[in-house]
Formats: sequence, structure tokens, C-alpha cells
Amino acid sequence: MRGLIYKDFYLIRNKIFVSVFTLVSMYAMLYITTYILGDVVNVNAYATAAVTDINIIYFIGFYNCNYIIRSDAGKLWNYYGISLPEGIRGLMSAKYMAVFIMYFIAFTLCVINDIICGLVFGKSVDMSMLFLTETFFLILIDEVEMPLAFRFGMDKASVIRVLLTVVIVFVIAVYLLFGNIEWLMAENGLVNVFLKVISQMGENSDVMTDEAKKLIEKITFLNYIEAAVVMHLIVLGYYISYRISCKVFRKGCLRDDI
Repeated sequence: MRGLIYKDFYLIRNKIFVSVFTLVSMYAMLYITTYILGDVVNVNAYATAAVTDINIIYFIGFYNCNYIIRSDAGKLWNYYGISLPEGIRGLMSAKYMAVFIMYFIAFTLCVINDIICGLVFGKSVDMSMLFLTETFFLILIDEVEMPLAFRFGMDKASVIRVLLTVVIVFVIAVYLLFGNIEWLMAENGLVNVFLKVISQMGENSDVMTDEAKKLIEKITFLNYIEAAVVMHLIVLGYYISYRISCKVFRKGCLRDDI
């Protein structure tokens, strides 16, 4: 399976380079801006860490994982892959492991980024719950999309994902219209806290730091127990997604559009 994982990374090596170059450029510009205009724009450690962590997870994790799914989608390679000793399970295991490796690398970079931000600003920075939440949310998207991609192709899977997103947005809209949203719109709700952070961004960086920390706490899971339950369910869903992909991959190889 190690050879199959290497093959996936080899096929997307240029995409990895582009994502790393983009991320490093954004990272350098942010720190240069902070160094030159830090006193003017009141950039602080928490805002810097949050922005960079979000981009690391997206560009290193989600961006490249989509290309891992898309790689070697040709019919000839699929037939050859099925004939290997590892078989379909080996192919799917390599794909799912490659996706996991990319997210693990992104997670490690986020930890390093928080340490660097702490050293630069002289404060202890820990955004682990923020980028963990983003990571597991994107893994949830991947585990839904991967079986669809292997069965119907990445283009159709993307369309189905958009339709699912529309349904989710519709359900959320109904909830916002008719449900209890005091946690969102009340005096200490997410919206007011966020607006307070924005309004204080140019006034008092210390106050903004406190408000930003409160905002980060609010957008994460309610407590560590619920977070652990949700994360274990997503991991279970990842395994179920793998099993489904193993079942549908052979039919996907017989599609007429590849």
C-alpha cells in the first residue's frame, strides 16, 4: 500500500507545490504587514494565528485532498489497479490514507504556526479547537464526496455536494426563521460578539483580544465531551465511507464517461 500512497502523492506533486507556495506567500505577506503596520492595524496573535490556521487546513488539507480523489481517474489505470495483489481494498485504503496524511500534515503545521505566533507576539496562542473543528468539518465533506466520486465521477460528485449544501443551507435557514436563536442574536450571542470584535479592531487591541478569545470559544463545540463524541462519529463515518467506496468502485470503473 505504501507504493500506492506514493503514487497518489507523485501524481499531485505539482498541486502540492502550488498550495505550499501560495500558503508561504500569504504567510510571509501577513507577517511583513504585521511587522510594518502592526501598530496601525492592531494585528494581534490570536487573529494572526486564526487566519493562518484556517488557510493551512484549507490549502494543505482540503485543496490537495480533492486532487488525490481526482488522480488516476482513467479507466485503464482503474483496471490495472484492480488487478494488483492489493485489489480494490488496497486502492481505497491508499486513497483514504493519503487524504488522512494531508490533514495530519496540515494539523502539524497549525501547531507549529501557533508556536511561531506565540513567539512573535510574546503570548501563548492555542487555536487547536478552531482548526480541529475545521479539519473534522472538511473530513466530513470528503467522506460524503469520495464514494460519490468513485462511483459517478468527481464532476457529478461535486454537483451532488452542491445540492446537499443547498439542502443544509435551507434547513439552517428554516431553523433561523422559526427556531430558538438566542445563542446567535442575543446580547452575548455570536453575531453581537463578532460585531464588537470588528468595531474594536482599530481601538483597543487588548479588548479585542479578549473578545476574539470569547468568539473562538463560542464557535467551537459546547464542551470537550460533545466534541469527542462528534469527532468519533466522524471517524466512524470515514470508515463507513471507505467501505462504501470499496463496494462501488468496480461499478465506477465501468462508467462510459471515463
